[in-house]
Amino acid sequence: FFFNDTATTEIYTLSLHDALPIYFAYPEAMISGTPREPRIKSDNRRLARRHIYSYLLQTFFNMQMDVLSEVEQKALAAKRPDLMSAYGNAADFFVDDGVFTFAEFEKWIESSVLRTGSNTTLDIVSWLPDEIAADAKDVRKEKTDFAQAVTRDLLIELRALGQEIVRDEDEKEESEEETDIRSGGLLDLLFDKGLLPSYAFPTDLCSFVIQERAEHDRIREKERPQLAKTQALSEYAPGRLLVVNKETYRVGGVFFDGLATANPAEGVFSGVRSRYIGCPRCTYVRLDETADVERELEETECPVCGDQLRVNELLDPPAFSPEHGTPVTESDRDQDITFASSAQLPELVEREDFHWRDKATQLQYAHAEGVKLIVANKGRDGDGFAVCEKCGAAWLSDDDVPTKSHRRPFLVPRHVMLREQAAPQCNGNVRRGLYLGHQFRTDILLLRVLFRAPMDFSPQQPWLYDALATLAEGIALGASLSLAIDPGELSSGFRLVHLKDGTEAAEVYLFDTASGGAGYAFDAGENLDQVLDCVEQVLKVCPGACERSCTKCLRHYGNRFLHPRLDRRLGLQLLRYARCGESPKIGAADQQAKCLDPLARFLELEGWKVSSLVPAGGSLLPLVAVSPAGGKGAVVGTYPALLAAEDADATHYLRTNYAEPVVLLPDYLVEQDLPSAYQEFMRRSGLKA
Repeated sequence: FFFNDTATTEIYTLSLHDALPIYFAYPEAMISGTPREPRIKSDNRRLARRHIYSYLLQTFFNMQMDVLSEVEQKALAAKRPDLMSAYGNAADFFVDDGVFTFAEFEKWIESSVLRTGSNTTLDIVSWLPDEIAADAKDVRKEKTDFAQAVTRDLLIELRALGQEIVRDEDEKEESEEETDIRSGGLLDLLFDKGLLPSYAFPTDLCSFVIQERAEHDRIREKERPQLAKTQALSEYAPGRLLVVNKETYRVGGVFFDGLATANPAEGVFSGVRSRYIGCPRCTYVRLDETADVERELEETECPVCGDQLRVNELLDPPAFSPEHGTPVTESDRDQDITFASSAQLPELVEREDFHWRDKATQLQYAHAEGVKLIVANKGRDGDGFAVCEKCGAAWLSDDDVPTKSHRRPFLVPRHVMLREQAAPQCNGNVRRGLYLGHQFRTDILLLRVLFRAPMDFSPQQPWLYDALATLAEGIALGASLSLAIDPGELSSGFRLVHLKDGTEAAEVYLFDTASGGAGYAFDAGENLDQVLDCVEQVLKVCPGACERSCTKCLRHYGNRFLHPRLDRRLGLQLLRYARCGESPKIGAADQQAKCLDPLARFLELEGWKVSSLVPAGGSLLPLVAVSPAGGKGAVVGTYPALLAAEDADATHYLRTNYAEPVVLLPDYLVEQDLPSAYQEFMRRSGLKA
């Protein structure tokens, strides 16, 4: 739920589970104000391309239906009863003969669509928005050329898909007893490849395949629940328990569809494979998609923070299957829970390829289309998963992975076992340290914040990441409010970078969650001032008056893993610096004393004598702590964590006005990590307890 209270200009974003009480507390916002006009990004050529693909395919199938008799049409309707089966199976389209095949589609395109004066092309030109050719002198000619170029591209795309299907069919045996080789729907395939408009529906789907034994030694698919792959990497990860149709299963393997065999994963791990090169401390990620995995990494230190880089092979799982291919027993409820990362922007994307525009001295922004993002499940503590190279059985790498034989995570017909002379248990080599990942392309808006004095760019410190995570979440929510769209249409992330001129910077990226992009990120960039106004209001005002974040301002189910890190104060400080160049201000004595109150209580427990708000020289000292050993004391103050320590030392009034030992601590450290704050106090004061 989201609404705009025009009377107070306070804009709130609410999570579904607690939105209703707050929502109905502001009835004037529900019934007043000018409604927003719906907006469509009509100049997005990639969206137009997918709509042309869809129009050509549906026109072809409709025309071919008219060729059939009424009896044939009824028979076809019975065979294809639902929407997703309307185009039939991919193998039938690419391999078979008949009226609904690629051969006929190709003939129709060449003879009816690509010819001069084609009615189909004229129809496409009639509904294509003029914004597609806004810069052309002859808009109609430009749209006609675009439609015909897209039509040729569709043929190229389908030919490539057809070659894959034919190659797969050649490798399979025509035997119903072993597998149903024509089960893949054409529409599903086209959606998976991003060739059709998907809107908010997930197209990169991942299945959890449950099998059962049927008559005559057949293996039948019993259940096949599906999730978007970005979700499946968490919910279907090896070790998780799933309840499907009142039975409990533990995910135990990566599943590969195809011909029935005891070793379906053979060949998957051969040859060149992608590598995920990332820093365990900061946000640095790079994809190595061409190099041999055995080659040593040329650079071993992270270029952002200097920590040691980790290199792991990347596996995009087509599907998952239950442990041993069967449900677990009633008493077995152990599970390992791991989560996939948020979408990360890898360094494979060259920052110099973007057209950067200045919004402020320290804020730049750029748009990009079709940018590759990656989501990865790194297992527990970044150790990845162990996967069998023959059967696909999978475990956490830090678990007791079998060193010898193990059970397969699927069922195999007995005659297949005899034919392949396979042992009852698989003895394949288990490859460790694999990350389960998925790459996708979408539209993004990049906001680059340039860190200059007195701001602190410290990749080693947690407050930098909390500030950026909060700002990224605020931008996603603020953009959805500003554009009046569902918050689920946009998501965000961030990364730290070093620019070629030596400048340290952070890049917050806002991206469309719809496959291939829906244009919302571009709209956010075109209305950036309005969006940032909403972001600032979200970070500044909480209906629940929380100190850092709550479910009435920033927290929602989608960012539940970030809840402990979200801090409206840090996010607002960073936003104000980015927009206006305002560095965080050192708080008044009473604010510092309030922040230091937990440390004061901690010191009292250690035997220190502490006093708060002590008058001295016409001002107040936030905290004075006197050691129980020797009676020496120190004045303690705080400063905003986003300020560089040296700048805080140079400008803090305690440092400039008092000769006694003065200890200045980052406010974040005192509030979030009290033991470390105590250790830092002891180190900086030089006193003994």
